[in-house]
Amino acid sequence: MYFQKRVISGFAIWAGFLFLSVGLLKVEAGMKEIEAGNQRVSAVEEKGEFTGFDFSVDGKVVAPIRLSSNNFITAGKVETKEESGRKTLVLSALKAKSNTGVKLGAEDYVSITLEQGELYPVVKFRITLSDFNEDKWKDGAGNCPFHFLTCSMQDADAWQMRGWTMATPKADPFPLLIDPHGGNDCEVASKFNRNWSYICPVGAHPVPLIGIWAPERKHYVGYLFQGARFLDHTEKYVATAYCWKEGKDSQFITLAYPYGGKLYQQLVLPKKGDTVSSWFHLIWSLDMPSTKDPNELVHNFIFEKYSAYLPGVPRINDMSFQPGECQKALRVFPQPGSPGIVYKIGPDGDAFSEPGGMYMGGWGWHRELPVEAAWKRGKAAIEKCKKDLEYLYPLAKKFTIGGDECITWEEPLEGKWKQGWDPDNRNVHNSDVWAAAIALVDLYRNEKDPGYLPWIDGLYNWTKHFVFTRNEFHDVPSSPFAIGCNLSCAFLLDYYFTFKYDPQRSQKARDAVDLARAILYRYMPIWPSDNDEADNLDSAFLLEPNSGRDWAGLACANEVHWVLDTITQVYVHTGDKKLNYYMKGILERWYLLYRDEYHRSVMEYPRSAFTEGLGLFDGSGPGRGGRYNFGCADILPFHYPIGKSLLRVTAGEKGAFACNKKGVHTYITDYRYTPDANFSFRVKSKLKEPFDVSITFPFYNITQKPVKIVRGDTQIELVKGEGYKLYATSPSSVYVMNVQDGDIVVVGDVDMKSPVISLEHGFEYKKPTQKELTEGGFEMLYLPVNTAVSLDWEDPSSFAGILPGRHYAFKVPYYIVPPEVSGGPIAVKDNCSFKEPVSGASRIFVVYSEEGSKPEISILLDDGKSVMLPEDAALAWKFWPPCFTRRLWMSSIAIPAGKKVTGVNVKDALLFAFTSWKGDDAGLKTVMECYTKAVEEGKKTRIAEKEMNEFKKQLENIPKGKIAILPPEATSVAATFAGKTGIMEKAKFINTNQLVGSGVFNARNYPVAFYFAGEEYVKTVREDEDGIEAIKRFLSGGGLLVLLPSGPYPMFYGSEKGQKAKTGDPLLPKIGIPMTCAFERPPGPLEMTFNRNQKIIKGLPDVIPFPETGDQRLRPIPPERVTGEAQVTSILTVENYGDAICYIEFKDGELKGGKILYVWSTLLTQEYGQTILNEVFKFVASQFK
Repeated sequence: MYFQKRVISGFAIWAGFLFLSVGLLKVEAGMKEIEAGNQRVSAVEEKGEFTGFDFSVDGKVVAPIRLSSNNFITAGKVETKEESGRKTLVLSALKAKSNTGVKLGAEDYVSITLEQGELYPVVKFRITLSDFNEDKWKDGAGNCPFHFLTCSMQDADAWQMRGWTMATPKADPFPLLIDPHGGNDCEVASKFNRNWSYICPVGAHPVPLIGIWAPERKHYVGYLFQGARFLDHTEKYVATAYCWKEGKDSQFITLAYPYGGKLYQQLVLPKKGDTVSSWFHLIWSLDMPSTKDPNELVHNFIFEKYSAYLPGVPRINDMSFQPGECQKALRVFPQPGSPGIVYKIGPDGDAFSEPGGMYMGGWGWHRELPVEAAWKRGKAAIEKCKKDLEYLYPLAKKFTIGGDECITWEEPLEGKWKQGWDPDNRNVHNSDVWAAAIALVDLYRNEKDPGYLPWIDGLYNWTKHFVFTRNEFHDVPSSPFAIGCNLSCAFLLDYYFTFKYDPQRSQKARDAVDLARAILYRYMPIWPSDNDEADNLDSAFLLEPNSGRDWAGLACANEVHWVLDTITQVYVHTGDKKLNYYMKGILERWYLLYRDEYHRSVMEYPRSAFTEGLGLFDGSGPGRGGRYNFGCADILPFHYPIGKSLLRVTAGEKGAFACNKKGVHTYITDYRYTPDANFSFRVKSKLKEPFDVSITFPFYNITQKPVKIVRGDTQIELVKGEGYKLYATSPSSVYVMNVQDGDIVVVGDVDMKSPVISLEHGFEYKKPTQKELTEGGFEMLYLPVNTAVSLDWEDPSSFAGILPGRHYAFKVPYYIVPPEVSGGPIAVKDNCSFKEPVSGASRIFVVYSEEGSKPEISILLDDGKSVMLPEDAALAWKFWPPCFTRRLWMSSIAIPAGKKVTGVNVKDALLFAFTSWKGDDAGLKTVMECYTKAVEEGKKTRIAEKEMNEFKKQLENIPKGKIAILPPEATSVAATFAGKTGIMEKAKFINTNQLVGSGVFNARNYPVAFYFAGEEYVKTVREDEDGIEAIKRFLSGGGLLVLLPSGPYPMFYGSEKGQKAKTGDPLLPKIGIPMTCAFERPPGPLEMTFNRNQKIIKGLPDVIPFPETGDQRLRPIPPERVTGEAQVTSILTVENYGDAICYIEFKDGELKGGKILYVWSTLLTQEYGQTILNEVFKFVASQFK
C-alpha cells in the first residue's frame, strides 16, 4: 500500500522557505558551503560564475555535480539556507552559454539539502526553457541532448540505468561504441551520437535511478527518484543518460529533457516554454566493491525510507493462473538438463554465429543441478561433462584482479559471430562460464578430486570481480539480461553447501551466500511501485528482461521466469525479507503478462501465451499498455504445486516460501531449521480432506533424509513410496502425501526446540489506518463490504486477478478491501450505510463492476436526498487474460456544498472502492483533466464493445465446423478477435495428423483456413514435406488461406516431426509468393498507401504513417515478384517495399482456384487494426453466402 500524505513539488518546497519567519529560516547570500556532520557541499566557481557543487564526505569529493557538461549552464548566484536541522545550498540566476540558443527562466534553480541524521542529500531543480533554438543548440553545444546536473567519475567501469549495470567503454568499448546489432545500430547507445547512451524517461525506469560505479575504488554515486515517484509524481518525464565523451568532459551521468522518443534513441530537443522540475536523493557509497551491488543499497534505502508507501501483498499466492500447458508440464518435479557444457553450431550456422562456432550453455541448471542428478544415475551419465571440461581447460583465460587469481572463458570459444554482429567480438563477461563452475563443484563434491579445486577457486574469484555481463542471449550482445543471476547464484549457493565445512574455504562459503544475494539484486530490475498514477496500469513488482532499447519501459515474462526461481532460492537461503515480499507481489501480478491472445479458459492457453513486453510508459516498444504479440510462459516449478499436490514449499536455511493452487487455502507457519537441510513447518489449512505437499530444498540432496509428520501428540514415520515419494532426477525434492490441517511436516532430524524462523515480511495486506487512506486532498474509504466474489481462475466470468489494496487510476487513488483482511467480502452489493458520514467532500469517485444491463449507483446525502452517478465512466481495470470478461469502472460526481455522504445504494453493480476529494479546486482541476480524458476513452471502449456485439450478428451466417485453424498454435491478435466474435466456437483446430490427412483437411470440408501462429508452420509430420503438400492440396481445391500471424513472417520456420526448426525454410516462396525481409527498423519515416479500388477491405485512410509502435520488422509481399500464375490485389502498400496487405488468387497452375489473404502482423496492433479485422472477417463471412 502507498501511504502517508503527498508533498508538493521540489520547487514549491524551496520557494515556500522564503515565506517562513526569520526565526525559523536563516538565509545567507554569498555563502558557498554548507556542512552537516562529516558531509559538506561546496559551490564550484569558475571565472566568477558557479558551475555546480562538490559533495564531500570526510574531506573527499564523492560527487562532483555540475549544472551541465562543458559549462553549458552556469549560475550567477549562490546562497545557503538553514531551517529545522536542514541546510540547503541554492544555485540560482541560471543561464546558458550565449552560443547555445537557450534562455532559462528567472525562477530556475538547483539546490542540495543536507539533513541531520540523513545519509543521502536531496537535490531539487527547476529548469525552464524560456527560449530554445534547436539549430543554435546543435551548433553551440554539439550533437547531444539538452542535459543538466552531470556527475563524472573518470575511472568508472560501470554505469547504471533503470536498475541495469552496464559497462563503460573503459571496461568494455563494445556495448556503447561498437555494437552493430545486426546492422540495426545498437541497443544501449543513442542513434545520434555513439558517445551517448539512450535517453530514457524516469517513468520508464523500474528502479528510477541513474548511477556510475568504480568498484576498484569502491566508489558509487547515483540519482534516485523513488521519493518523487511516491510523493509528488514529478519525475516521470525527466530523462537520464550516460555519456562517454562530450567536448572537454567525459565519463558522466546526467539528467536530460526530453526523452529520446520511440525506443529512447533519438535526439529529441525541448521546445520553447518547456519546464522540468523534480528532485532526487543523491545516493552514494565509498564501500561498494564488486562483491556488493548498488541495487541492493538502493532497495535497502527504499525499504528504510519509504516502507509506508510500498504496496501490500497477499500472505500466499494462488498459482492457478498458470497456462494449462504449464500446469500439465508440472506433473513431476522439473527434470534436469543434460550435464553437457559445450555445444557446436551446425554446418548452416545460426542467426548470429558462423558454422562451427563453439559455445557454452547451461540454462535451466539452476533448477536441479544436472551433474548431481546424473551422478546418481551412474558415472556413464557424466562422461560428456568431463569430456567438455577437458576441452575447456586449455581455453581458459587466467588473470589476476585485486590479488585474486581468476579463471573464466571467452565466447565464442571457437569461431566467429556473423557479419553484422562484429565477428571479432570476444567476451569474457558472459554468464555461460558458471555452467562449467557448477559442474566442477558437483564433480568435486562427489569425487573429492583435488584437481578440481584450482579451477573452482579461480571461477569463484572471477565471480567476485566480474561486475557486469552481456550477451546472455546472442541477439542482444551489448546488454545484460536478468537471467545473468541464474547460473552465477546457483554456483555460489552450490559452492556454499559444498565447502561450508572445508577448513580452507569455509569463510569463502559464507561469503558466497552474501555474494549470491548481491548478484541477484544486480539482475533484478523490478518496479517497487506503480510508475504512473495518471494511467490505469500498475507496474509494481513486474520486471524488465534486459537493458536493451526494445525492452526498456516494459515488463516481460519470457526468460524472466527463471529469475523468479532464483529470487526464491536466494530468499530461502539468506532470509532477505525484501525478496520474500517482492516474490509475493510478482506472483500476484504475473498473470498481467499474458499476451492479448484468446482461449476459452486458462487451461486452454499454451506455454507460449505470455508476452515479451507489456508497455508501461511512453516510448516503450509496445507502447503504453500495449503487448508484444510474441513471447512465452514457463512452468515456475518452485511455485506451482507439483502433480496432485495443492501446496508447494521451497525450504532453505533462513526461510521458506509456499504457494497454493485451486484457490488460497493453506499456509505454513512455525518454520524451523537444523543444519544441514533438516527442516519442519506446520500446515494451516481450510481444506477438509488430506492433500499432498511438494517440497524442495535447493542445492542439497535430501533423498537420504527421513520424512515424518507430527499429528497432534503423535509422530508418524513415513514410508518411502507410501507416505512420500522421491525422484532420482530430483535429488533436492520430496513429495509428501496425505497431509492434514495442523500437521507438522518434518524432513530430516530437526531440533524442535530451535527458534521459529519468521516467514513474515511486514507488508502483508492489513487494515489501513485513516491516515494511511489519506493522500493530499483525497480520502479513501474502507468500505463496509458485504459481498464476496469468485476468484476462481478456472471461471473466466470470475474476478480472479483482482488486486486489493491501494491503486491509482487517472490520478485518483482508490482502495479495495483485501478478502484476507475482511474474511472474504470485497465489495458492496445492494446498499450500505457508512459508519461515519463523509463530510467536506466536493466530489467523489467510485470503482464498480457492472452486474446487470442497467447499473445504478446512488450517493446518499445527509438531507435524505441522493445523487445518481452518471453512466459515463472510465475503465479503471481490465481483467486478464482476454477470456476474462470483468471490468472495473470509475465514475465521479460532484457533491453539493455542505452536504455529507451517508451511504450508497447499488443496483445491478458491485461497488469496490469509494474515494472523496476534500482539497481545493486548483488541486482537483488537474485530476479532472486526466479523469475526463479517461472517460472519453471509456466511451470509446463501450462503443467498441457495442459494435463488437453487433458485428457478431454479421458473422452468424458462418456455419459451424467449416473453418479450420491451422497448427501449430493460435497466438495472434486476430485469434483473440475470433474468440470474442464467436468464430473460435465455430472453428475446428486442426492437429498435425489431421493436417496431412487428405480426408480431413481439404477445401471441401473447410473452405477457409486461418493461420494465427507466429512464424512457425508444420513442414513434416510423417513423410518429407507432407505439411507443405497439405497446404497446396487445400489451395488447389479452391480454399481460402487467411494469414493473420502474430509474428512478422508467417510460415517461416518449418517444424519436422514435432521438432521446432532452428533455421528458416519459408513456405510461401515454395508456392510462388516471395516475401521479403525488408528491414528490422524503418530507415526513416515511411507511408503506406491504401488501395480504394478493391472491395475486400474498406474504411482505411488513403495514406497511413508506418507504425511507430509494435514490432517494426516489415515482411511485405512484392506483387511484381509473385508467380505469373497468380493475380495480386494490393490493398496496403509500403512505398516501394511491397504489400503489407494483399489478396492473391491463383488463376492457373496446380494451385488454380486457391486464394490467400495476407495481413502483416503489426498492423493488427495499431489503432486501425480493429477496422482491418472487421473487414477481413466480413470478407470471410462472404465466402459462405
